[in-house]
Amino acid sequence: MFLREGIAQAVSEFISFLGLLWILWDKGRQGRHDKILSTHVVEIERGIYRS
Repeated sequence: MFLREGIAQAVSEFISFLGLLWILWDKGRQGRHDKILSTHVVEIERGIYRS
């Protein structure tokens, strides 16, 4: 049981980690979660933002 759970958890974490690494080589700096939800990263200059 320990071996089965350990392997399953390791595979799951590896797949999740790949989703975060995707950000490094994606042109729009989007992770899997951003692509699924069609969200984008917006950079603003510090001190300029007004709500």
